[in-house]
Amino acid sequence: MTRRRLRKIVAREMGRDPRRKERRRERRRERKRRGRKAVFLVSVGAGVLAARAYLEKPAQGGGRVTLADTQPGPLSTMMAELMKGLLKDPQKKALADRLSFSLALQDLNNPDLAATMRFQGSDVTVSNGVAEDADVYVGTELGLLLSLAGAGRGGQFIKWLQSEEGKKVVQALRGGRFRIRGVARKPLQMLRFQRLLTPAG
Repeated sequence: MTRRRLRKIVAREMGRDPRRKERRRERRRERKRRGRKAVFLVSVGAGVLAARAYLEKPAQGGGRVTLADTQPGPLSTMMAELMKGLLKDPQKKALADRLSFSLALQDLNNPDLAATMRFQGSDVTVSNGVAEDADVYVGTELGLLLSLAGAGRGGQFIKWLQSEEGKKVVQALRGGRFRIRGVARKPLQMLRFQRLLTPAG
């Protein structure tokens, strides 16, 4: 038996096996790596939650509706009056305070009939035409757009889809007469906007 082999046997017998020590060191390093990873993930999660809480914080607007153009078009005027009426309801205003996006509306039968609404909480600015930087674009027949106000939520929405108005909207979607862009980027904002239009009760 060689001297080297003898030293290994003695070291193993005495609990000083180099390979065992190396394995222990590796396990300690792995535990440290996992610990650092856990701390990192918790930090990221906390940051995301903090950012979400900040972004979701109500803007507490004054419920003001402003027409941006000196000669507002018919759709701008109509949407401004609609918003003024809705924001008189404290519950609707509280819902609008959670809006922070811009929405362009256009009547596909009359492309010049278009307006863009910018929500900074419940403070709304309405301008003529389709703004290029609008977050969401909705193009359809004006009557179909206004019919969405009665869609409701949850089970009410399912029932509404089976109604005459709901079926018209579905047919318009299938026929390309209801065009929507940008909803995927602002799904929560669009849901709140739809709730804003939905009659209370």
